[in-house]
Amino acid sequence: AETQRQAAIAEALARGEDPDAPPQQVSVARQKWLDTRDPHLKGRWMSQRLVKYFYDRPLCQKFVAIFILANFVCSAMEKQLLPGPGSETAQTFTSLKRMFMIVFSVELVINLYGSGFKRFVRSGWNIFDAFIVSISILIVLAPNTPGLSVLRLFRAFRVFRLFKRIPSLRATIQGITRALPPTVEPFFILGILMSIWAIIGVTFFRRFLPTQYGTFLQAEMTMYTAVTGEWASVARKLAYGFDDIYCKYLAGPYFTTYYFLTTTLMCNIVIARFIEAYIDTKEAAAQAVANAEEEDKLVAN
Repeated sequence: AETQRQAAIAEALARGEDPDAPPQQVSVARQKWLDTRDPHLKGRWMSQRLVKYFYDRPLCQKFVAIFILANFVCSAMEKQLLPGPGSETAQTFTSLKRMFMIVFSVELVINLYGSGFKRFVRSGWNIFDAFIVSISILIVLAPNTPGLSVLRLFRAFRVFRLFKRIPSLRATIQGITRALPPTVEPFFILGILMSIWAIIGVTFFRRFLPTQYGTFLQAEMTMYTAVTGEWASVARKLAYGFDDIYCKYLAGPYFTTYYFLTTTLMCNIVIARFIEAYIDTKEAAAQAVANAEEEDKLVAN
């Protein structure tokens, strides 16, 4: 027993801890949650584990979400009012920007400390947060930096951070991103049909409508707008505006077959496959979020 005690003291001193300090009191349920819920944090100091635990609590995430939404509203109000440089309103918005910068910087440091660097950089949301916060710090501390006007545009995307913190929004985004791959093949077929009809249009209608069918890319854009249903005006110009056999007898079948194959057939297939995949993935994501929240409630109690 004495040998084990001496070994424990040596390990504590090696970690830079006080061997005579009383052990931290953590409930068994919460300690089990900390060790099993997040395996990447095993072996880390208890303070770091607790920081990560409380940072991931729904109340903390909702608090951060309120600041994100408030920052978005302030940015919209600034663009609506367009205060002049040096005015009292401009100074007010500058003070608000600094306040939001401090809040988001502290939140980022807490997340980085609780997660650890390796696990922090594995999350795309964390990288996005760090990028946006870095831009905000640069704008406030070095407003005359060259090229900063382009970086300011990224601040508008800060509201996307809400998707990480509101479970329902996060489940919706996950459902959308996972439902996109099944639509790749129908989109590819749709693109081929657009290109075929664009080539036909350049071949027969280029000398009549050079703006719409002068080149392949112009014809491709015309076919893209035709998918949305805006093809009747172009069809009428070709069918009734020119005394040519191709325009009179080819324009009608050209647009009707294209509209049927693309808008009526392929677009509906894309929508059907997307909705089917979205419903499946949204339900799975929502169930995962609900299970995580239920587990948090059980641990908290």
